[in-house]
Amino acid sequence: MFTHPHITVLLAACSTGEIAPPYLLFPGDNISDIPHNAVGSKDVWGNFFENGWMDKDCFLAWMTNFCEWNDKWELPSQGEWTLLQVDGHHSQFQEDALFTAACHRVVVLCGPSNLTSSWQANDSGTNKAFKSNLSVELSKWNGANLTLASADVVSMILNALKMENMPKVIQNSFEHVGVSPFDHS
Repeated sequence: MFTHPHITVLLAACSTGEIAPPYLLFPGDNISDIPHNAVGSKDVWGNFFENGWMDKDCFLAWMTNFCEWNDKWELPSQGEWTLLQVDGHHSQFQEDALFTAACHRVVVLCGPSNLTSSWQANDSGTNKAFKSNLSVELSKWNGANLTLASADVVSMILNALKMENMPKVIQNSFEHVGVSPFDHS
């Protein structure tokens, strides 16, 4: 049994197989609604919103975290730009988020939501593998008749993302949509 009806998980991955810390959006009214292992963690970015769904402010918070994470690769300081592909969800059309991205040398390519499996690497295979891995984690609780807390879900999500199949699945997904290998010419 799980006490939260909905948690939004936003994943971002690089064509090299590297995964940014997942952004977990919990339903709630204040920071106490975020599990302890998702507050101030370097492994996961936690946030809350009354219904647990993404909105423009939550996307701005994610973009800020993503840009800081992306800056560690030093590509922006070397004059390189990062391509970030997102779907056409209304939450991603936010001037402050796009400005933050531009300031960190991140180009945001926003495409139609109904075609993301054709052009967005995460939808092409990464999300499927993640959900399969998460099912493996959840199966450990099946039949145990235990209450599944939000902190348990955070741990399961992190375990699912750390499974050995994920880097190769991510790389294959980028190749499938034609984004990798990237031709600089």
